Amino acid sequence: MKKTIYLLRHGEKEKKLFNPGLSIIGKLQAEKTGIFLVNKNIEIIFSSPSLRTKETAFIIKKYIKKPIKIINNLKERIDFDKRYVKDYLEYTKLCEISSLKRDYLLPNKESSIKAGLRFKKVVDLIINSKYKSVLIISHGGVIADYLRNEFGDEYLNSKDYFFSKYKVVRPCSITQILIDDQIKKISLIDFNNIIHLN
Repeated sequence: MKKTIYLLRHGEKEKKLFNPGLSIIGKLQAEKTGIFLVNKNIEIIFSSPSLRTKETAFIIKKYIKKPIKIINNLKERIDFDKRYVKDYLEYTKLCEISSLKRDYLLPNKESSIKAGLRFKKVVDLIINSKYKSVLIISHGGVIADYLRNEFGDEYLNSKDYFFSKYKVVRPCSITQILIDDQIKKISLIDFNNIIHLN
């Protein structure tokens, strides 16, 4: 059986610390994404527990009318937590360092490689589930971490200039993977696509 997983980064977030929500633009991006996903036969939405991903999920749910399940393994590799960062600039700097040096341990003891392996547990859960079409709403860094572990930087860089430069996926971009669960093969069908936001 083949399964489709849509990996969606949340919409544009407010530029502040401590679990920011979506900006006005981010809410509009989520609306456009919901409209785009209406005919994709999605059976369930898996979301990170962060406010910005949950807001994205609930906006999309208005269009596809499927249940939302919150999963901790979909959280970002490091979040806007005052235990770990003092301001937004420090947060972005730590993200940049850990994207470039994938084994670098962040203050929360997470690395890009480890975050990708954590995300993979959710993909493995889907492979072993009854679902054939799933939407995962998560974060730019950890989605990229998973894809980098799975497909490698050279392949992903050849697919998308933005990714090759920043090592994250764009806000509200859709990446589609196809899983043949008989042979456990994962194929990249679409990557970091934002055409639905135009």
